[in-house]
This record gives sequence, structure tokens and C-alpha cells, in this order.
Amino acid sequence: MIDDIDHLLTEYARSKAAERNPIDRHREFSRVFLGSEEGKRVLADIVAWGNMWKSSIYAQSSDVTAAREGARRLVLQILATISVEPTDPPTQQGKEG
Repeated sequence: MIDDIDHLLTEYARSKAAERNPIDRHREFSRVFLGSEEGKRVLADIVAWGNMWKSSIYAQSSDVTAAREGARRLVLQILATISVEPTDPPTQQGKEG
């Protein structure tokens, strides 16, 4: 199982898929996390593990605070990707002059 994940991540890093556009990313994240009951449960687990509803500041050490805030930041990025549908960038038009 670990070899499968390692292979997946290695191949992904080598591919152009990592450079996909924001609209495709939004659609894929929405389909994965909101397209099924299983996806919604996985997202709920990620939100809980990421300490989304807790402050990171109460931790007893700066290392723990940084780790908690990093996990929280990842949850916020996932939620932002799902929640906000990007718009197509405006096309470049030549200047006359």
C-alpha cells in the first residue's frame, strides 16, 4: 500500500497534472469531497484532524502551535478550493496605439 502511494506521488510530481488550472482543481476537489457520502465523511475527518474549530494558540509550545496551524491551514485551503469557483482569467488583448 505504501509503495502504491509513493508511486502515485512520484508520478504526479513528474506530470503536468500538478500544473492544472484552478477551475479544474475546483471541479475535481468538489467532485471528490462533495460528490458522494464517503467523500463528505472523509472531508469531515480532515476538518476535524486539522483542528479547524480550535485555536492553535493555546498549545504549550511553539512547535505544537506551528504544527496545529499548518494542519489548520491545509483544511482552510481545501475548503477554499471547494467553496470558491474560480473565474476564467480575462483574455489578453493587444494595445493599439
